[in-house]
Amino acid sequence: MHIVVNAIHNGELERPVILIATGLGTTEEAFGTLGVSRFAKHCIVELGPLGKEAECAVLHDWLTRDGKATRDTTVWIDAITQETYGWPQHILSYVEPALDQLHANNGVMTAEGLNTVLEEGRTGRVAYYKQRAKDLAYDSAIASRNCRECSAWGKGGARRYHDVSNTRSRCRKGTGYLAQRGPAQA
Repeated sequence: MHIVVNAIHNGELERPVILIATGLGTTEEAFGTLGVSRFAKHCIVELGPLGKEAECAVLHDWLTRDGKATRDTTVWIDAITQETYGWPQHILSYVEPALDQLHANNGVMTAEGLNTVLEEGRTGRVAYYKQRAKDLAYDSAIASRNCRECSAWGKGGARRYHDVSNTRSRCRKGTGYLAQRGPAQA
């Protein structure tokens, strides 16, 4: 991979190539470890959460098409969107257990099944943030708290992404609010 990325980066291929890489906020740093030291102006595009309508449409399609839901999906979608805030990774944390529930129950949506989906989705979301925070160079308890704080913020439109991004950036530098207060005070 390293050789291919460097060849693309240095224009050493016989034809024009555009590399599209998607990932999280650490993608630029990951390329730095591969020796990619410069990026064209405007080549990094930060993506934010889905809007409410798109989030609901994605969940509806998954529940009805893949999960073969037999009833109105509104109750499940409303409950799940209260937990996902439009973030695709959060949506995945809840969709996977939702599909498991629907497949196990022949598409029938139950209150008990929804509770299971919500519990498993929360567990998946916490595991996601623990994985994201595992390589941070300072106290992991602080990092985990910062990530939980970010995941618990209510729906705040565009501000939401800005706050999460800034908190992540402060986490890396160890200068965030919770890092300043220390683990015993946070």
